[in-house]
Amino acid sequence: MLMLFIAQTVPPTDSHWLLHTLVGAACVFFGSLLNNWINHTNTEMSERASRRHDLRTPFLIEAYRTLTKALRDDTTDLTELTALLSDLELFGTSKEVQAAQALQAASAQQRKARLQDLLALMRADLRRTLLMSIPKTEGNSNDA
Repeated sequence: MLMLFIAQTVPPTDSHWLLHTLVGAACVFFGSLLNNWINHTNTEMSERASRRHDLRTPFLIEAYRTLTKALRDDTTDLTELTALLSDLELFGTSKEVQAAQALQAASAQQRKARLQDLLALMRADLRRTLLMSIPKTEGNSNDA
């Protein structure tokens, strides 16, 4: 409506003034469509990451507790430990997956040392995930 008013009151100085106006309006329209699509995609990616975090964090906390218990006493059921390590291969980082696979392949004597390595990786990852600081001690000075 405003365009018609302007077109009637201001004499066109260019013979293609209507074409220029329509091209400008089309650019604004398609620019807003592109902006909406980008915002939608970013929101969707953020929500997906949030859902992944909400699923992964409680599992890792429970796995950490179970593995700590297994390290302290040998009463942990081997099938429960195997199932936990298999789940860790699904939810863990690449370093945690490698440590879990090494733990499954290790003999009984090596298992305790491998379990300590896996727990150190999980502890550092959980601290990063929960935005907690990683304390600098002699045992984990390279975890940061």
